[in-house]
Amino acid sequence: GAQRVVDIITSRAQVTSLLLNHSALHDDGCEVLFEFLCSEIGRRHNIMEIHLGSTQMGDRGLRALCRYLNGNTTLLNLALPNNAFTNNTELVSTFTDAINKSRVCMLALSSNSQLTDGFFIPFLSALMTPQLQCLLLAAVGLTELSVPALIDYISSPRSRALTELSLNSNNIPHTSVVQFLEAVRKHNYRLTRCELYANFESNLTPEAREHWRADQRFIQKLLSRNLLLSRQVHREAVWLLKHARPVLLGRTVDGSNSPRLPIELLVHILSYLSPSLSEAQCARVCNYAGDRSTLP
Repeated sequence: GAQRVVDIITSRAQVTSLLLNHSALHDDGCEVLFEFLCSEIGRRHNIMEIHLGSTQMGDRGLRALCRYLNGNTTLLNLALPNNAFTNNTELVSTFTDAINKSRVCMLALSSNSQLTDGFFIPFLSALMTPQLQCLLLAAVGLTELSVPALIDYISSPRSRALTELSLNSNNIPHTSVVQFLEAVRKHNYRLTRCELYANFESNLTPEAREHWRADQRFIQKLLSRNLLLSRQVHREAVWLLKHARPVLLGRTVDGSNSPRLPIELLVHILSYLSPSLSEAQCARVCNYAGDRSTLP
C-alpha cells in the first residue's frame, strides 16, 4: 500500500497533502513512505499536511517520520491520532527534537491512550518550537502527574504561538484543573481555545459536578479575555508599524529627511501609539520597522 502511495506521488507534478487515515501502513509502510519523502525526488514535493490516523504506526514508523521532520520547512499540519507507538524514552526525545526543528503549526496526538504521562512529561518539558499554534492531546491518558509540566509549558515563552489546546477525555482531577486555570489566568494571554471536557468520573456528587461547571465558565472567561487582548494587540502593532517605518528609517511621509533623535527616545515616543503592547513587544515591532530588509 505504501508503494502504491509513492507511485501516485511520483506520477504527479506537485503533492501538498497526504491524507492516509485508516490505511493499515504499519511500521513497514511508514518506513517505505518516509524513506521516499526523504529522497531527492520526494523532497521536490512541498508537503504541507500529513494525516496518519489509525495507521497502526509503531516505534519504527515514528522514527522514520522523525527523520523526515528534522529540518523540514514545509510541513505545517501533522496528525497522528490512534496509533501504536510507545512512550519509549529515547523515542520521545527523538520525536520532540524533530518537532522543535520543524515548522509544524498543528500537532494532533489524540486517542493514543497508551502514551500516558511517560510520554508527555518529557515531551512537554522539552517542547520549545516557536511555530506550534495547535496541540491536540485528547484521550492520551494524562493524569495529575503531567500537570506541572503542562503548566510550565503554557506559562513560559516556549508556548508563545499556542492558541488552541485540547485536553478532553483524560484523567486530570479537579484540583489539577484549578491549578492549570490559575496558571492560564496569571501567565498565558495567547490561548483562545482550550477544551477540558470529560476529565472526571461518572459518579461525581452534585456538588463536584457544579465545581466542574464553574471551571468551564471560568475558562471561557479567560479565553474571551485572551481573544480580546490578541485582537487589540494586533491592531496596535500594525498601527505602530505604520508610523514607526518612516520615523526609524529616517524619512518623513513626504520624503524629506526627519530630524534624528536617539533611538531610545524615538522608541519611547512611538510606544505611546500602542499602550496595550508590552515593552518587549514594542521593541520587536520597532526593530522590524527599522530594518530595511523587511520592506516589501
